[in-house]
Amino acid sequence: MRGQDDAHPGRAQLLFHLQERSASPRWALVAEIAVSRAVLGRERSPALPEIATAQEQGLNGVVAYGWNAIFLPKATPAPIVDKLNAAVLAAMDKPAVQQRVSELGAALPPPDHRTPQYLQGFVVSEIKIWSGAVKAAGITAE
Repeated sequence: MRGQDDAHPGRAQLLFHLQERSASPRWALVAEIAVSRAVLGRERSPALPEIATAQEQGLNGVVAYGWNAIFLPKATPAPIVDKLNAAVLAAMDKPAVQQRVSELGAALPPPDHRTPQYLQGFVVSEIKIWSGAVKAAGITAE
């Protein structure tokens, strides 16, 4: 991971790790390569419970989460979307998958967040949240 590559030799001044339940940044904290300043989720991380949230530290509105999704071309027929979604849901319901995700410090989305319709609305809301900051910073796709 690029951020970890930069943090290891001390080149990065700031490293964000957005997976709210993940313990993966702990290696840098234990090795004293990094100092944790805040969790960016609404609640403290179960993996790093000693780290206060940004909001607890007075940074109201500073909330960010990492997330993943599967995207298909816009014109993908609904039966294909439904079949893929059903397969992903079946995988997420397997105890072995749930256990592994938990071991990684991650979390599966709640059932009401597992539909293509929810994802579509969520992506629109994320674009609204982050587009201003992206534009203000002059960030462009490479």
